[in-house]
Amino acid sequence: MNTNDKAYVIQQSLKENGYVKLAGVIADYIEKNERHDILRLGFVGDDLVGKSTVINAFLGEKVVPETVLPSSAEISVNYGMEYEIKNQDGKPVDQKELLRLIEEDDAVSITVPNKILKNHGIEIKEFHGLLNRQKLSDMFWMSSIYKCDTIVLVMSAEHLLSENECAFIDNFIQYVGSDRLLLVVNKLTSVSNSDIDRVLEYTQKQISIKFPDVKWSVNDPESYFSGIVSKYTSTNVNDGIIGLCNITSDSRSYANNNILHFVRDELLSETDNLRDKKGKSEEEIKISNRKVLEQKELEKAAIENALIEFAQRRNTAVDKVDTFIKKEFADISDRLLMEYENATDRHAWYGNELEKIWKKNVFNSSERADEFITKIVTEDVEWLNGLLNTNLKSGRMAVEILDRQINSSDKLIPYKKYVSIGIGGGIIIGYCLFRMVGVVIGLGGGALAFSYLKFKEAAQDEEIQRGISAQIRDISSEVRKLTRIEIEKLYDEVLNEFKKEVDGILDSKYRIVNINTDDYERKITELQKIITKMEV
Repeated sequence: MNTNDKAYVIQQSLKENGYVKLAGVIADYIEKNERHDILRLGFVGDDLVGKSTVINAFLGEKVVPETVLPSSAEISVNYGMEYEIKNQDGKPVDQKELLRLIEEDDAVSITVPNKILKNHGIEIKEFHGLLNRQKLSDMFWMSSIYKCDTIVLVMSAEHLLSENECAFIDNFIQYVGSDRLLLVVNKLTSVSNSDIDRVLEYTQKQISIKFPDVKWSVNDPESYFSGIVSKYTSTNVNDGIIGLCNITSDSRSYANNNILHFVRDELLSETDNLRDKKGKSEEEIKISNRKVLEQKELEKAAIENALIEFAQRRNTAVDKVDTFIKKEFADISDRLLMEYENATDRHAWYGNELEKIWKKNVFNSSERADEFITKIVTEDVEWLNGLLNTNLKSGRMAVEILDRQINSSDKLIPYKKYVSIGIGGGIIIGYCLFRMVGVVIGLGGGALAFSYLKFKEAAQDEEIQRGISAQIRDISSEVRKLTRIEIEKLYDEVLNEFKKEVDGILDSKYRIVNINTDDYERKITELQKIITKMEV
């Protein structure tokens, strides 16, 4: 099995085991091995250090725009017979669009008939925004750089050898090699003439101490400082870059093997990490879980104590509604009897007006009952939400109570409606219990009036009044009985929703740690198989 076939097997194993980033590094390694005729030269550095200026100076012409704003695009410069620009989708664009593309697109490709590119078989890559602490430690981000055969790190004379620049140099030397890296100091003109010697001497000293095998130079295309620069630098820019292009096969092999070593080291580190996790005492985890459950139960007990008060509120609500409805029906009865007494023709009023006035009064009482019940339910739901906020530091619950049928007797015809009650982040579909319009009892098809009795006037009046009062009392009793049942059901549903909300919050807050030693062992075994395949 050749090197690339072996690398492909390793790549597939890494992907299958969830190590996608490391599989990507191996994919870059394979691509690099298959690229023989073109040498990829990368330019990296912080934003606005002048990477494009150094590239243009090396090529002897302005190929890459030199801007005063940070670019976002990864720029590729290749040799071609004709000048051409392509956007991130590989579509040709006009040269006028180049400046906009490097500021907005992720990738831009420039083909140019440049002799230096042709004679040395070079492809140039300019990278942006890679030298920050997070990305330097992430091989996924840095793999595009490591795909390059050689790298030119451009630094500004105003801020040399920063912590991130030094970290990049250390990593690159470790995984690629010092002979594949050139350091270039740019923007020397920004330093006052009196400080140039001191800056160059400092740079020379720091590089010789930290990176003795790395060559460095100063970008000075106009030769303003040629006399001074040559005293300190190890090469000039053009010679240094051309030197990078003369890579031996041994150097290529060394760099490629170092990339494999990087992946292997990462897998060994992950194996040790898995062993540490597996090695945790199962008894310690049980003790930790027991403490979590104890704390959860304490908090749940505090909520349960508070719910005793909610049960009292429910009972109070039932009593208040019962009293309200009882009074409403009593008032209706009084009004009907008064109107009967005051009627000019009581028989005509009884036969023609009683039902209409009765239903009108019931409708009005129903409206008042709706408002009264809705107000009480809203206040109690708000009280529950207050428990969530103060006791559990949580948002408000959303309670939804679904419509349902009320079983009616032969004598009771209930009506009901929905009322939306806003409670902050949630909505309770307030079941207003019933609308009492049409709640009637009696003979003659459910009418309040009963059969006309041909008694004497006084006896008939007395009988009619007793009948109206008795039937309204019966209706009141039936309505209140049903109301009590339905309000208790409603409060039970609200309470169930509240308990679900509390359980969800507590489950999220107090998580139990599960450990599966078999799973750890399986992962360790798979990693060891991959590491064995990578032995060089």
